[in-house]
Amino acid sequence: MRVYSEHRYGDYRPLGFSYTSEELLSSSDMFAVNVPRTLNSAVFLDGPVLLHLPDQPQGFSILDEDGFAIPSQTPLFEAEETPRGWCTFNEDKTRYEGAEDAFRVMKSVLERERFDGVIGFSQGAALGAYLCAFLEDPSTHPLFHPRFHPPFKFAILASSFLPADPPLPKLIRTPTLHIIGKNDTHIGAAESGLLVGACEDPRVEFHEGGHFIPAKATWRRFFHEWILAFSPQTIARPEDVSSPAP
Repeated sequence: MRVYSEHRYGDYRPLGFSYTSEELLSSSDMFAVNVPRTLNSAVFLDGPVLLHLPDQPQGFSILDEDGFAIPSQTPLFEAEETPRGWCTFNEDKTRYEGAEDAFRVMKSVLERERFDGVIGFSQGAALGAYLCAFLEDPSTHPLFHPRFHPPFKFAILASSFLPADPPLPKLIRTPTLHIIGKNDTHIGAAESGLLVGACEDPRVEFHEGGHFIPAKATWRRFFHEWILAFSPQTIARPEDVSSPAP
């Protein structure tokens, strides 16, 4: 586990999780680069599950703001950038291996520091959904009881799915922002919609791309304004923040 940054995002401090897989090929460092620059002050963590790839892909690096690979002359992964995940699945994604270990990692971080929100991508967003539920009602999981961290004020859950093992204990009350790619072939809109339906106060924004977090200027401004709308020092409300232009 590595902390990418310890700088505050305005008055708020979000916690960021990436999902790493053979399709996504990202560690916390690359996740921090791929998300909008205005979110780079968040604390980004690597998952505890080390994913071993048979070969390192050559000639590709991070993704650009449209989701296309940026050519590189060096291998994608250095030793410290080996892809990691938060758990592994069985074939039909009904049983998770390592989820409890991921919860223990998160508990150790949340016991030491305070965070206002969570930003998660793909499997990392499913983990973020778990944390929202457990922090709202610590009695729903023994690792989070008694309470040691307040509930999050917000959650950004991008390209995610409804976690199943264990199932979410109840509807998530934390205000959530769901980012869904219309052309996401890894986790489709219908699958992401199941997680939206498990939240009491969801906001959904679509982009034209695939399985990535959009990073165009309009999206960076949108994320910035939406997060800051939760600050007690602002009169803006999250629902009043305009959707990002295409």
